[in-house]
Amino acid sequence: MFRLEFVSNSEISDTEFTRWRETLIKYNVSLPTLEQVENKKKKIDQYKDYVYSNNEISKIVEEKQRFRKTPINYAMTKQELFKDIEIAKDENNVKKEKELRKKLDEMEERASEIDRIRTANNSVLAVINRRNRKSTQHNVEHALAREAQEHRNVTADPFTRRRCAPTLVSKATVTKEEIIRQLHLQRAADEENAMKKKLEERRLLDEKNKAKQTMITTSDLFSNKQINEEKILPAITTRERGSFTSIFERHDELFTSHDFEL
Repeated sequence: MFRLEFVSNSEISDTEFTRWRETLIKYNVSLPTLEQVENKKKKIDQYKDYVYSNNEISKIVEEKQRFRKTPINYAMTKQELFKDIEIAKDENNVKKEKELRKKLDEMEERASEIDRIRTANNSVLAVINRRNRKSTQHNVEHALAREAQEHRNVTADPFTRRRCAPTLVSKATVTKEEIIRQLHLQRAADEENAMKKKLEERRLLDEKNKAKQTMITTSDLFSNKQINEEKILPAITTRERGSFTSIFERHDELFTSHDFEL
């Protein structure tokens, strides 16, 4: 018998097949025929496409729960036990009710044990954290006291060069607030320029429209005036035009024949 410890999807190698064949011959086991291999292949294919029914699934779940020592979800299992106890009580099944209550008590004890272990671990962690905090606080206080003592013991020495970092005014670092302020100023200036440009364009457009409207109004007035004059003045006939011409001609002859001098 070959114990299946590792299963691979790769094909069987020649070495593995030779070893299997030699083992069968050694223990006087007949080799499988082609018919047996075909039947086994059909069964495997049948199990691959097999669909489990609800009863089979329920049995599988029951078997798994029977061999499981601790439930996965205590709250759900406890709720199911309470429901089963109520059903057994309604059916007057005292034996089943006792078994369910015993199982419920065992589960409660198990949950209490787990909670006690968890609480104990938390207590140990709390003690460790408290000890670490106390040690850290003690070290900080000791360091502060030592630093204060060192400052008190320091004597003034005018010849000792003080450690300092020189600052170049020409290359002064710009702070974040200064950069933000400059950006705000630049943005305000850009918005103001854009507003001025927009107002100037609007003013030019208004002037252009106003001039255009004035020209249209003047043209309309001139046309209306000309039309009115044509309506007021009567038409002059050819005879009247000739009489006016003769009057003007005689008037010119009168002033031409007499030279009036003052």
